[in-house]
Amino acid sequence: MKKIFKICIITFIISLLFSFSASAAVFNGTCGAENGGKNLTWTFTDGTLTISGNGKMKDYQSCEETPWYKFNDYSLDINIESGVTSIGNHAFESCFYISSIAIPDTVESIGDFAFSDISDYPSYKEFSLPDSVKSIGDYAFYKNGFIKTMTLPKKLETIGAHAFEGMNLWENCVLPESLKSMGEYAFADCFGIKSIDIPGAVQQIPDRAFYHCVNLTAVNVSEGIVSIGAYAFSEDNLRDLTLPSTLKSIGDGAFRMGVGITELVIPENVTEIGANAFEKNGGIKSVSLPQSLISIGDGAFDDCNCVKSFTVDGSNKVYSSDRDGVLFNKDKTELLIYPKASEKTNYNIPESVTSIAKKAFEYSKNLSEITIPYGVETIDDYVFSACENLVSADLPQSVTSIGKSAFAGCVKLKSVNLPKSLTKIGQSAFSFCISLKSINFPQSVTSIDSLAFKNAGLTSVSVPQGITVIQSYTFRANKDLSYAIIPSSVTKIGNSAFGECDNLKDIYFAGTQEQWNSAISAYDENVGTYQNIAVHFCAPVLYAYANTSDSGQTEYVINAENVPESCVIIAALYDGGKFAGFVQALYNGQTLTIKTDIPHDSVKIMAWASLESAKPVSLFANA
Repeated sequence: MKKIFKICIITFIISLLFSFSASAAVFNGTCGAENGGKNLTWTFTDGTLTISGNGKMKDYQSCEETPWYKFNDYSLDINIESGVTSIGNHAFESCFYISSIAIPDTVESIGDFAFSDISDYPSYKEFSLPDSVKSIGDYAFYKNGFIKTMTLPKKLETIGAHAFEGMNLWENCVLPESLKSMGEYAFADCFGIKSIDIPGAVQQIPDRAFYHCVNLTAVNVSEGIVSIGAYAFSEDNLRDLTLPSTLKSIGDGAFRMGVGITELVIPENVTEIGANAFEKNGGIKSVSLPQSLISIGDGAFDDCNCVKSFTVDGSNKVYSSDRDGVLFNKDKTELLIYPKASEKTNYNIPESVTSIAKKAFEYSKNLSEITIPYGVETIDDYVFSACENLVSADLPQSVTSIGKSAFAGCVKLKSVNLPKSLTKIGQSAFSFCISLKSINFPQSVTSIDSLAFKNAGLTSVSVPQGITVIQSYTFRANKDLSYAIIPSSVTKIGNSAFGECDNLKDIYFAGTQEQWNSAISAYDENVGTYQNIAVHFCAPVLYAYANTSDSGQTEYVINAENVPESCVIIAALYDGGKFAGFVQALYNGQTLTIKTDIPHDSVKIMAWASLESAKPVSLFANA
């Protein structure tokens, strides 16, 4: 034990001696970019790194290539002497322990990654670049933790991409009037910036230039700037925004997820607003659009849930608005955006409208009733999603499809009139419509996507005859669902299509047991889903012909195939696609005739094992 202790003590003493000798020693070499690297020299003495000579510093491919990288564990004072005209690429990248930096007024450029990824220990709070500096390279101060405040040079002309990204700099960032350009992400994630003035000579604010500057509340964009790039001010906290009259384009997501802008006036020369440009700006109450505007990108004003009105200059050739503040295309054939905070409870869409844009009414919190004109063919994705007070919706006979999540989250929706023209119901179309107790499917429906009625309030379901596949989770978690009727056309039932329907007791399948077993066999989970549900089966029936008697009755001569005796033969009658009534007879193994005087234009004939199991047949009326 004593021997081990002596070894440790000796090792410690040797390390101290080495450290002392290293700090006391003088190291030197060349670091210039010209004349074979002989124009600039470096010296390391007692913790001070000195760069001296005349001309440009060498550009390195990485920080590991610098000759002073071996002193990375020392607390460094960096002294760059007069005569040096540039600081090279990667020159001081990842130098963990910098105490001070001195840069002379002969330096004109800061290279790429020159001071990036520097530790914040110890914190070097103030740093000034001399006014001689004209360019700052890409990633020059990227995630530099040791600089807390910085004064930018008065002659600065260019700022590279990601130059100051991730620095906790400035409260008031002053960009010099000399500045002509900056790269993408130049000031991204600079949490300290609260206000900024951008000089007009820049002309183009690049993509994500001030992205996620979460404390940035005030921006003055000077006259002369013509474009604002994608996500340039996204996820900021802007409350005071001044846009210049010279502005022509606003990029995708440029002001996405802002919270403080209340009155949005788009300047008169703007021709383009990009996709999601003002998405999730929860504070905007009014939007004024100019005559010059010719393009609004998808989702430009999505989730702007406080907007009460859109106003479009009457001379605009592409867009228009009505007295209710609704945004349309010029001839009002397409409804683009309904103001989410409109105080109207009922809205009649103009007869001229033939299409409604995605998310047009989404989150319209006061809307309770909507009238849709004939001619609209598609209820697009999310059109009425999360309209929390919408009670009813009548769809015109022109509608052929309902899109993804079209009515999802309409928690007070009690009734929807589905037209005979409807063929497709999209994914999650009526999910979480907890007040929707029943739905009448027209027989025209051939496709119901997954999750369409998940977590709805349905008490019964009659799947239309044209459906061949009930998709996964279609009716999942309808807690009040007591029975379902499924036609023999269904050949596959997806995973958990009726899962968590806790009160589902009976399923009436208009086919054989073999067909049912085949339909549910695709997913193992289905076996458990239907263990506690009584599944009733039906045999196919063919009818030979129908005659109209002198008394006005219609009689159907039934030819039953593979139907056991004592089954109940039921003829479900339809008039104009709606259920009109049914007649029934007990099958005796012979040709059977069923007569009816109920007016109808079509019939569906089925056989059930018992009268009791045949009772819900009337639900086939959902046509």
